[in-house]
Amino acid sequence: MLEKNTRNILGVGNGTVLVYVSTFRFKIKQIEDKEIEVPAWYVDSNNVDILLGQETFFEMFKIKFEKDHDTFEVTPVRK
Repeated sequence: MLEKNTRNILGVGNGTVLVYVSTFRFKIKQIEDKEIEVPAWYVDSNNVDILLGQETFFEMFKIKFEKDHDTFEVTPVRK
């Protein structure tokens, strides 16, 4: 039986992994001067610490990550 704020998810490592469901508050000073709160799943894993899902964070920001070009950009989505 799972605890209240936990769930098992697929897609991280092999098989399912237990995550602790909570929220994560942060501020991106270069983009907005306000704090935002997004859902986050905390993973007890050697490879992953925190998962930010598509819900909320990826609805608010466009993310560009190109490892081969050493590029990481976060841009607000205009609604």
